Amino acid sequence: MSSEEEFNQLLNNLYAVLDETNIESYSKKIPNPIISSFPRKVHWVNYYNIVKTMNRDYQHFSNYIISELGIQISMKNSSNIEEGIILHTKCREKDLKSLIGKYYMSYVRCKACNSDDTILEKIPGISKLYTIKCQKCLASFNLS
Repeated sequence: MSSEEEFNQLLNNLYAVLDETNIESYSKKIPNPIISSFPRKVHWVNYYNIVKTMNRDYQHFSNYIISELGIQISMKNSSNIEEGIILHTKCREKDLKSLIGKYYMSYVRCKACNSDDTILEKIPGISKLYTIKCQKCLASFNLS
């Protein structure tokens, strides 16, 4: 076999493997927010599922929402976070999608390899500092 034939065979093998591999399985599919609107508040029904998909602590994400929107949040059922949260303001689904996107870019995505297979850890001894650790490229970034 000539080197050109070997190269073509290897290239064909590579394309076959790429076709078999689902590239979308490497990134998370964050669901769109589902909300129920009331006169002065919004019930975010699938809040828990979104936070679980991003692999983050629901308390950290709710603190982010409070600081970004400047509002109060309460749980729909204090014993079960899976029932969603109540935002004490009027907002649209589009606003929540934008908020999720900003959080994802700041606190979920690895800045080195753009993977979303990361872990957010609190730095021990420092109250407000966190570290993002990527499971794919093993990079680590400090956040304030």
